[in-house]
Amino acid sequence: MRKFSSIFMSFVTVCAILAAAVAVIAYGRGYRLDLKKSTLRPTGLISTASDPIGAQVFVDNILKTATNNSFGIDPGFYTVRISKEGYIPWEKQIRVQGEVVSQASAFLFPTNPSLSPITT
Repeated sequence: MRKFSSIFMSFVTVCAILAAAVAVIAYGRGYRLDLKKSTLRPTGLISTASDPIGAQVFVDNILKTATNNSFGIDPGFYTVRISKEGYIPWEKQIRVQGEVVSQASAFLFPTNPSLSPITT
């Protein structure tokens, strides 16, 4: 009986470790558990960058974060706008796919560029 108990506990431990490994790998690949529907759904990632850094990132006119950052989002088409005070905003339609990183990189131009002589 003692040997059976030892084998059973070893089996349960191995199964728990395997289940945890599968859960960590799925989470890392972008899968999230939807508790309302009791399903595992894929998510995508939007990685943002801008020059100058620290611009606001809007997704479908909702403030999400500031550049240079990334965030998870459900697959679909989104309008991403990167803006900063004193600069012309940048906007693009982006398709987000599950398990894929979508890039949004913007070079923002000043609204009132400074004019200075090149030569003296």
